[in-house]
Formats: sequence, C-alpha cells, structure tokens
Amino acid sequence: MCAEALVPNARTPRIPAVDLMRGVTIAAMIVVNNPGSWVHMLGSLAHASWGAVPAPADFVFPFFLFLVGVATPLALARRVREGHQRRALLGRAVRRAAGTAMDAVGRAVSAVPPYRPGLLYRGAEQALPVAAGFVRGVAAPPTEQ
Repeated sequence: MCAEALVPNARTPRIPAVDLMRGVTIAAMIVVNNPGSWVHMLGSLAHASWGAVPAPADFVFPFFLFLVGVATPLALARRVREGHQRRALLGRAVRRAAGTAMDAVGRAVSAVPPYRPGLLYRGAEQALPVAAGFVRGVAAPPTEQ
C-alpha cells in the first residue's frame, strides 16, 4: 500500500455519520461472525432460527446494505460532478460486482467440502443495480444548495 492511500484526500469531504455507522457495522459483523465460543455466547449474538422473530444479530448485514445504498450515490455524484463519463462509472461498478462474483466462483470450485457463497456476494449483486440505476439517471444526483 502506498503512503498516499493512508493520507485522507483533502478535496473529498467525508460524512462523519456515515463513516461512524460503517465502522460500527463492520465491528458488529466481526463480533457476530466470530463470537469467541459458539457454545458460551451472548444470546443477542446468535441468529434467530428460520421463521422466528429476528435477533439483533440478524439486523447487522441489512444495515450494512443500507449503508452501501447511502454511500453509492454520494460517491458517484462526486465523480459525475468531476466530469467522469457515466459509461466509465457503470463499467467500474460492473467490474467490481463481477470481481466479487468471480471470487465466489473461485472459492466454490476450490472448496472441500462444497462452499456456499455467503451474503457478501449477494450484497454485490444488489449494489450493482443501485449503481447502474444512479449512473443511468434513475436516481438524480443530489443537488448542492
């Protein structure tokens, strides 16, 4: 990793609330998926059985997808304002989703016992239509006041 990647970009304003929610969500995903001991675990970290009332752990990944939906228009609107071509932005979104899908295929082919793709790949499948809809103009970029 180059040193420039570690320095925040001065011309890109950050939204602290989105960054905070993203950090808390990632931390929650780590704790829910790695509780330390599956035998002695806090009840709220366990997923609900199918058809039951959702447990707190079951809200972590949907909240992550909500943040993807919030951050996508913010990032793409900035690039559109900077003059990037919409076709190039759509191509980048397709490449990112395809890369995630190819990772799932690679893991499935090389896994023993058979590997079942998790939610991350389904999230990539959902993020692509969001980005494509924004780039194609279904969602208008936010206007500055």
